[in-house]
Amino acid sequence: MNKEQNINLVKLYIKSKIGVCSLKFIIYISLAIAIVACTKNSVQKYPNGTVAKETLKENGINVIKLYYPSGALMERIEMQDSIRHGLDETFYEDGKLESKVVYNHGKQKGNFTYYYPSGALMATVDESNHSIFYYESGAIHKEYKPINKEIDGEFTAYTPSSTISQKENFKNGNHYTTELFYSNGTRMEFSRRCENNRLNTTRYFENGQVHSIHDSIGQYRYYFEDGKLESEHTIKDSISEYRRYYPSGILASYRILKNKNPIESKSFFENGTLSKYELYMSQEEWESYGYKKNPGHEKLRVSFYPDSTIKDSCYAIKFGEKDANLCKRIYPGGVLQSVDSLKNDTLISHKFDWDSELVSTCKRYYDKNRLVEECQKFSKAKEK
Repeated sequence: MNKEQNINLVKLYIKSKIGVCSLKFIIYISLAIAIVACTKNSVQKYPNGTVAKETLKENGINVIKLYYPSGALMERIEMQDSIRHGLDETFYEDGKLESKVVYNHGKQKGNFTYYYPSGALMATVDESNHSIFYYESGAIHKEYKPINKEIDGEFTAYTPSSTISQKENFKNGNHYTTELFYSNGTRMEFSRRCENNRLNTTRYFENGQVHSIHDSIGQYRYYFEDGKLESEHTIKDSISEYRRYYPSGILASYRILKNKNPIESKSFFENGTLSKYELYMSQEEWESYGYKKNPGHEKLRVSFYPDSTIKDSCYAIKFGEKDANLCKRIYPGGVLQSVDSLKNDTLISHKFDWDSELVSTCKRYYDKNRLVEECQKFSKAKEK
């Protein structure tokens, strides 16, 4: 980041900070060429007849003045040989000083200084590109310290109470390290750019305990606030694996994906027994069943009760132009709750009570692309 880029960033930041309207930018753009080219006495006007720019001599000095459409002075620029030389000042429309800088044959001399509309100091940029932004209270808001004048440097941001909220280091013109902080001063996040241009990032709880680690080779780890592992995610080639843990350390679930499409997943109760198992179709498998696109849909899902008996099992099917599941559900204790079947393009669901008495039968089918559902009840349900 060179000095010109940094000063431009300072200008953009300040103008966004104080809410300067786009009119001022339009005026600058329309008159920018004239500022450089004109040194003779001249006047340019807005369509409403007020002066927009005038070039004149004041005490033997070539001066260019830019005005708001209201007639108020916007900027006064001292020139020599068609370049800025001397004092350059900008003003708010109410006449208060907005910024000032001195140029020596086009080069900055001393501080480039900006002010709030209240008159309080807003920012300074010195000749070495050292930049400081201030809150209106006078406390430092942001600071950029160049290590060399062109590409490397250190950036620091502060809260209104003067505690550090962010620190960044630039290397070869890019962000190299970044630190974020909680309001109490403890570190919230630290990231470092690696040779492969990826980031190693560590986040922290407010008590200082590690919250998560994201490394540059595709490994992610998240922690409970007591330091125990909560979840982890690894990526290698086209395979991704996710694991999540209970606070006790017992595996809660894991999931495997290939090319971002799920292949298999398992969930566990906290006692370690299996609660759900899911097997997924690949794109090729779905296409072999006549689907155009539907990667990641379950081919098989089995759920269990805590005593490891089956709760339900479902299979993926093609139902008209849609996808659906054929399921068999079981009450605790092994009593059949419901069962689905597909016959002659009709999805049939039978539901039973705890005494294995048929409660209802529902049929679903498509009639000219319209889904039709017909249900019949056989007895009063005794379900719990």
